[in-house]
Amino acid sequence: MPWLADRPIRQKITAVILVTCSLALLLACSALALYELLDFRSATARDATALADVLGENSQAALTFDDAEAATKLLRALQAEPTVLGARVYRASREAFADYARSHDQMAFPALPDSDGPHFTRRTLTLLRPITLENRRIGTIALLIDLTGMYVRLAVFGGISLLVLLGCLGMAVLVSSRLQRPISEPILVLAQLAKIVAERKDYTVRAPPQGTNEIGLLTDAFNHMLSQIARHADDLASTNAELQQFAYVASHDLREPLRMVTVYMGILERQLGDDLTDQQRQFLDFAVTGARRMQTLISDLLAFTKTSHSHGSSEAIDLNIVVQEVLTTLRDQIETAKAVVEVGPLPTVAGTRTKLALLFQNLIGNGLKFHPEGKTPRVSISSRKDGPMWEIAVADNGIGIDPEYQNQIFAVFQRLHGREEYPGNGMGLAICRKIVEQHHGQLQVRSQLGQGATFLIRLPNEAPPDGHPEPEAVRESSELHDRVKPG
Repeated sequence: MPWLADRPIRQKITAVILVTCSLALLLACSALALYELLDFRSATARDATALADVLGENSQAALTFDDAEAATKLLRALQAEPTVLGARVYRASREAFADYARSHDQMAFPALPDSDGPHFTRRTLTLLRPITLENRRIGTIALLIDLTGMYVRLAVFGGISLLVLLGCLGMAVLVSSRLQRPISEPILVLAQLAKIVAERKDYTVRAPPQGTNEIGLLTDAFNHMLSQIARHADDLASTNAELQQFAYVASHDLREPLRMVTVYMGILERQLGDDLTDQQRQFLDFAVTGARRMQTLISDLLAFTKTSHSHGSSEAIDLNIVVQEVLTTLRDQIETAKAVVEVGPLPTVAGTRTKLALLFQNLIGNGLKFHPEGKTPRVSISSRKDGPMWEIAVADNGIGIDPEYQNQIFAVFQRLHGREEYPGNGMGLAICRKIVEQHHGQLQVRSQLGQGATFLIRLPNEAPPDGHPEPEAVRESSELHDRVKPG
């Protein structure tokens, strides 16, 4: 039943019960109707046979003495039988001897069948019985019986059956609404619980036990799965925290030795002065450049780990002000590149000002940096409302990104170009995605190689005062609260 595919399980169970009951009742009513039809035909033929035998016996004298008037008078007695439309007495030679018709319209007696007994048509029964005298056939009597009563009886039976069917279906709906609860409610609880877990990321809730049947086994398996996920999530969170702490500490501790390397390399270069050969001076330059690059990498790594650790307090942030502050910071870079930056109306969102500023600084900075030589950089920032989300687009006319690599650019230290072409360490977009995810949003890119890039930032339209938006679907009914318990 394709029309049931997307219906709730309660409606599916009710529909299955109703269809099953309907088919069973229709089959039973059809069998009873067929029995009524056959019984009516049998009873009608039996009564007509008895009546014909009586008339035939009383017609023996009229046939013997060729008294058609007496036979006709005898047949007129059939007026007392409303179902008899007509009657006819035949001689042994099959010639009509005497007739009776309830009305002149019914005088058209059907042709005499070749055999005795009942002969049914759609509306009538023609019955032939022999008239015998001393075991010798002297004639035949034929009765024409009206079967309208059979159809009236079937119509009444059909009406009663329909009322019974409707009553039974109504009772089935009432009964099934209660009997289906042990099946549907545990499944509905599991479905709602799965939705809550998916949206809240809360793996501590549990479904109430349901016994040892199949639904109980499903519930136990679901709870066990949540326990496993919770354990793995805790292990993963602990591992991530340790890794982030290690990266932070290692990066912080490495900065001082690298700074000392850079300083002492400079001192060494100044003290030796003209005594250095060109090759030695080149080697010193390589060492200083490498140390400074390592310092930059460490600074970017510290910024990334700091972004991952720190959530900050959430407040209403006017992105128009944030972007203007970012453009002020990037003024020298914009003027040097002779870039054009266009900013449309931007919304107010819930978030952390410093992180949102860093987000736009990185995206606008990329638009200024990754552009072909001799081409004026253009960056446009716009926004639109998309249901419960704001979509902010940061578009540029730069070198673009091959679709094959668009998922890789958000990874840490991921670069698509050499440092000789474009400076950077491959941390900017990773930090951007982390910031957007911390604001319960999404960061995507649309681009073709050589046709610029558009970064789409999707941020929630509203957020609770504590800065942690709660999806509407998570606010389940009080009935569900009664069935879902913490683990």
